[in-house]
Amino acid sequence: MILVTASIGGGPLFVENKLLVLLDYTLTETDIDLILIDDTMTIERQISRPLNLWLIKVDLGRLQLHDAKRSLQNFPEVLYVQFDHYLNERVEPDDTFYDQQWNFENIGQTSGTVDADIDAADAWDITTGGLSTLGGPLQL
Repeated sequence: MILVTASIGGGPLFVENKLLVLLDYTLTETDIDLILIDDTMTIERQISRPLNLWLIKVDLGRLQLHDAKRSLQNFPEVLYVQFDHYLNERVEPDDTFYDQQWNFENIGQTSGTVDADIDAADAWDITTGGLSTLGGPLQL
């Protein structure tokens, strides 16, 4: 099982000049270029074709990252914008009480029935989040 968390420990939490942008699935790269017409933002690459998720580079000499994010959020074709966070892998959640939460991973730790749980560890091998059908973030 591998979970992913935002980086901590004094360093930056996200790439200082990049945004992740989820667009309406009907938009093409040409359409995106039209949204980014003023050359303060450019397409770096497509992250996911099925989701129409793009990595956008911001020219920080001409536009601050927060302003770029706010600007993109004003387009109805833009479903979601977030910073490009640094991530690190971890094997299990960092909750200090995780080993006592038998409902996630029951190994009989409280004299319970082994595997009488919701198989959270198995689910985390598949995904740790994503977007709901309404475009909001899911966090597992």
